[in-house]
Order: sequence, then structure tokens, then C-alpha cells
Amino acid sequence: MEAAHERRGCPDLAVSTVAGELDGETPPLDWDASWQQLLAASPQVQAARVRIEHSRNEYQREKAQPWPNVNVQVVAERDQVQQATQVSTLLSVPVPVFNRNQGNIAHAVADIHEAAAEVRRTELALRDLLAEAFRRYETARAQVEELRDEILPDAEENLELTATGYKAGEIAFPQVLTARQTYFQSSLALVEALVELRKTRVEIDGLMLTGGLNPATIGAALQSQPGMTNRQQRLLNQVQEGASKQILPPALQTSGGRSTLAFQADTGAG
Repeated sequence: MEAAHERRGCPDLAVSTVAGELDGETPPLDWDASWQQLLAASPQVQAARVRIEHSRNEYQREKAQPWPNVNVQVVAERDQVQQATQVSTLLSVPVPVFNRNQGNIAHAVADIHEAAAEVRRTELALRDLLAEAFRRYETARAQVEELRDEILPDAEENLELTATGYKAGEIAFPQVLTARQTYFQSSLALVEALVELRKTRVEIDGLMLTGGLNPATIGAALQSQPGMTNRQQRLLNQVQEGASKQILPPALQTSGGRSTLAFQADTGAG
């Protein structure tokens, strides 16, 4: 009974393979092409431009408001005593002598300027986010290439040498463990760098719509109301702080602008 209950409550899950590969080509991106694509297809920019058209339509409506509507009233009366019918017409036209809707017109003009400034603000904010994503992409790409082409092969070679030396009795076993730890840390650093590289590429190709990849406060950086520049700057700082964290393990040290792997192999007699 317990076995049957476990089968019903925990059904066997089908094993499947994730589509695509984490490792692969890491081509450099073209800034101008990505920026033009962002301007042409970004929903934030499109929404800001639509607000300009809305403000212009409001301006045209306010300009037409001073022209009054003409009211016409027709009254028909029937005198049963005189057996006569009388029809009168009433015409009324408000004359805008003092109120020519100046305030609403000026407000509509201000809304147009504000909407145009909002488009520029959105473009600048997107440019900042795109530049930050480009910086993270190029950093991750350089780390991937160095880890994959230099550091990881050296760590693998060092592991083979220490294993051979241990079998020959020339190297102590703790040094083999150190070489294995260094190799596994290098492999993990490569995976983390590849994840950061792919995630940043998705952000760039996804028009910087990063709400599903980053915390909600960072993903909402462009949803702040006009004039809230301090909040926007604070969110952009959070993006920069999050991107500046080191993804290399302690075994990978920076020396002279390059990441090098510290090998500890004693080839002397054991």
C-alpha cells in the first residue's frame, strides 16, 4: 500500500535534454546596431512617443474650445381660443470675450514639451542600461575566453601532472586534492561566466526588458514617474553594483591585468 501511495503521489518524471548549449560561440556585439534596434523596437520608447501624439491631440482640442457651440431652440404654441399657431425661435451664441481658454491651451503646450522631454529621458535611461549590459557582456566574454582557452587547460594539465606524480610516489596526496579543487573551481567559474554571458545577451536582445531576469526594483527602472531622477539613478546604481561582483573563485587571482591560475605542484621527491 505504501509503495502504491508513493507511486501515485510521486509519479516518475520524464528525463529530457535542455535545448541549446551553454558553451558555444561568443561573438562581439555591434553597439550601433544594438542601439538602433533598441530605439526602433523598445516598448518604453514607443509608449513615450505615443504620449507626445496624445498631448498634441489635446492641444488641438483645447484650441477649438474657445469657439462656442450655437444653441437653437424652436418653440411652437397653439391658441385654441383664437385657433392660431405661433412658432418662435431662440438662438444663443456665447461670446468668448474674456475666457478664450488660455489656461488650458498653455497647459496643453506644457504637456507636449513634457512628453518630448520624457522621450529623451527614456532614451538616455535605455542608453545607460544598454551601455552597462555591453560592459558586462564584454567582461564575461573575456573571462569565458580566458578560462576556456588558458586557465582551464592549464588546470587540467596540472591535475594530470600531479596525478602522475602521485602514482610515481613523487607527490603527496594533499597536493592532488589541491589540483583537483583548482580544476573544479576553474570549471565552475567557466560555467558562471557563461551563465552571465548568456543572461546579458538575452537582456540586450530582449530590448533591456529585464524584469524576468533581475530583481523587480531593477527591472522597473524605466517605470518611474517623470522627474524621479534620484530613484532612477539609485536603481541604475543597483544594476552596476550587482554587475561588479567577482565571478572568479579565489584560486583565480588577478595579476597585471590578467587572470592567472596559481598552481602548487611539488615535483620533488616524496
